[in-house]
Amino acid sequence: MNRTQLLAEYIRGQARRRLDRVEVRDGGANARCALALFDVAAHVATLAEDDPAIEALAVAGCFAGDAFDPGETGERFIGRWHLEGPDGDPWDLLSSLPRLVSHPPRVPA
Repeated sequence: MNRTQLLAEYIRGQARRRLDRVEVRDGGANARCALALFDVAAHVATLAEDDPAIEALAVAGCFAGDAFDPGETGERFIGRWHLEGPDGDPWDLLSSLPRLVSHPPRVPA
């Protein structure tokens, strides 16, 4: 799996977790979050492997072997995307994420 696929799969997994949390009293927040994350995953799937967003995440240390790992802060950021409001598009998530990653930066190979 290439980095773009790893990222898209990770985000889809986060979206599925939000769908599992949909509750009557959440005002649609979990469903809104899940839909926004599925939108981000669909956008990511269209990106080239050398897209600047993918490269920035690689430099931030998010890709290790066959996994995407944004660290604890990055995971929280992704998991709460659109949870409290409808702000931001896929590019906003992708451009913000490298600054939030809690790994030592890596030099791309």
